[in-house]
Amino acid sequence: MGPPGAGKTEAARVIAQTYFKTKNIQNMTWEFNGGSSGKDLQSQIMAETNFQLFGNSDKALVVINEIDTLDLRTQQPLFRDFMDAKRSYIRFIATTNHKSRILGAILSRFRVVDLTPPTNQDWVPRAKAILEDEGMSPSTQDVALMLQSFKGSARDLIDLLEETVIGWRTAQSPAPITSHSSGRAL
Repeated sequence: MGPPGAGKTEAARVIAQTYFKTKNIQNMTWEFNGGSSGKDLQSQIMAETNFQLFGNSDKALVVINEIDTLDLRTQQPLFRDFMDAKRSYIRFIATTNHKSRILGAILSRFRVVDLTPPTNQDWVPRAKAILEDEGMSPSTQDVALMLQSFKGSARDLIDLLEETVIGWRTAQSPAPITSHSSGRAL
């Protein structure tokens, strides 16, 4: 739980991917979104669970992003019952930006971890590595300076890095040779 850009979804994905790697389970749809899965969420989860349990003696694992978007009055009570009925063979990981929009009965079935967004300085090594992977050679000080006044989420940071790389590549490209008479690129 935490504000947008704190890394909740990414943390849930890393946990799930690590689990699946240790179980050698591949090619599945283990991530669902509470807001876009609709009324069919439970059957989607069961289809994935059956796939994961085939040849796997451990529990299945599903990630539900934005669990708070399940309707509080209709879907959440049904989902709570579903979780209780399936807990012996499904592990649930859920993310939310709004803990107050989740029934206490659902919330109590999770270990709640509140995440806070990293500081700009926390991003410097990762941002530097991304820029280097794209062919740039920024110093740590250059990246720290670039992020000094940054005020956005992790998603916004990715956009900033992409814009930086595009600008750098554009500056690296030679200008097209133009014909003086027509003004067209040759």
